[in-house]
Amino acid sequence: MFEGPNPAPKPAVGGYGDFGHSRRWRLPHLTGTVISEACGQLRQLTGSNYRKQRRSVEEEGRSRGKSYLRQALSRGMPISESLLLALHSRIVPGPTSGRYRNGPVRVRWRGEIVYVAPKAEDVPFLMKGFFDAVEANHSSDIVTHAGRALLRLLKIHPFPQGNGRTARGVATYMLLRAGYRERPLQTLEKYIDYHLEGYYEALALSSAEAPGPWDAYFSDAVKEVFDHLDRGRAGDLLALLRSMPKQALR
Repeated sequence: MFEGPNPAPKPAVGGYGDFGHSRRWRLPHLTGTVISEACGQLRQLTGSNYRKQRRSVEEEGRSRGKSYLRQALSRGMPISESLLLALHSRIVPGPTSGRYRNGPVRVRWRGEIVYVAPKAEDVPFLMKGFFDAVEANHSSDIVTHAGRALLRLLKIHPFPQGNGRTARGVATYMLLRAGYRERPLQTLEKYIDYHLEGYYEALALSSAEAPGPWDAYFSDAVKEVFDHLDRGRAGDLLALLRSMPKQALR
C-alpha cells in the first residue's frame, strides 16, 4: 500500500475522487498568457522577447512529446507514471524535467493568481490515485474519461511547469488509444488557444463533485479537433504504426 509523507484523503476507487483537496481555479478578469511562477530559463525575459522565446521552446517540446506518444501508441503502452514522466521530460527539457515538483506552484494570468496547487508532499499520493483511476475506469464514454483525467492532472499540477501541455498530451493519448485521430492542423492546444476564456471559466466552475462545465467544454473540443475511427480502422492504424521503423516514429 502506498503511503505519502502526509497522507491525504484517499480518492474514490474507480473514479476521480478529490482533485487535490477540492481546490478551485479562480475565474480571471484579464486576458493574456498563462504562466507558472516556475518558468525556468525564460523567467528573465520580458515583453515580445519573452513571448517569442517561450512560444519557440514550447513548440519544440510539443513536437518531441507528440513523437513520443506515437511511439507509445505503437507499443500499446498503458497510462503509467513512467509514461507520464517520459512525456514531461520531452515536453519540458531542463533540470526539473520528468520529476515531480518539490515546492509550491501558483498559476498566474497576467499577474493575477488563478490557482494554487496542492502541497508538493501530497503530489505522490494524489498521482497514485490518478493512475489507479485512469486504468481502473473502463467506461465506454472515453471522451468524458479523458477529459476528467486532464482535469485531474490540472488540479494536481504535479510538475513545476509544463502541466497543461503534459496533461493535454495524456488526454490526447487516451483518445488515440480509443480510435480517435486528430484532424489535419487541429490539436487540443490550438483549440484551447482559441477558446482560452472558456477554458478558464470551465476550470473555475468545475470540481470533482460537479465537473459538468468542464465535461461540456472538453466534449466540444473533441468534436472540433478529432475524428473517430471505427474499431477495424483503428486496429489497422495501430498495426501500421507497429510495423513502421523506429526512425519514422521519431
